Amino acid sequence: MFLQTGVGRPALNMLDNDFSMYYLGGLRLQWNISSFYTQSKEQEVLDTQKELVEVQREAFLFGNQLQLLQQETEINKWKKLLESDAKLVELRQKITRTSASKLENGTITSTEYLTHVNAEDQARKNLILHDIQSILAQYQKKLTTGM
Repeated sequence: MFLQTGVGRPALNMLDNDFSMYYLGGLRLQWNISSFYTQSKEQEVLDTQKELVEVQREAFLFGNQLQLLQQETEINKWKKLLESDAKLVELRQKITRTSASKLENGTITSTEYLTHVNAEDQARKNLILHDIQSILAQYQKKLTTGM
């Protein structure tokens, strides 16, 4: 609804050259028909964007599951390596004890004994290193899962 008033010379009557008031009133209807033609295209664009988001979501979930599988494999690898390292340290300890008794009896030199002690120490260092790497792999898995 609208109402428009004014004063003019001439007013709405172009033949009368005097000042006079005028007014207009009525109802205004405005309809943009161009959206009628573009609405279907806009809906297609929205549907395509929804499909794209769903494909990206599925790709992310697939990549995430693949990464979790790789991390689980790595954790299992570190567990097996830790078991073999523990056995190796145990064997190196036995060798070092045997070498110590041989050194006391004079059947080996101190250099050979120190070689066995260093090998045992290196085996312990490897065990500790692999333990730290195992813990790192477990934390990376927790980071990936968000727990």
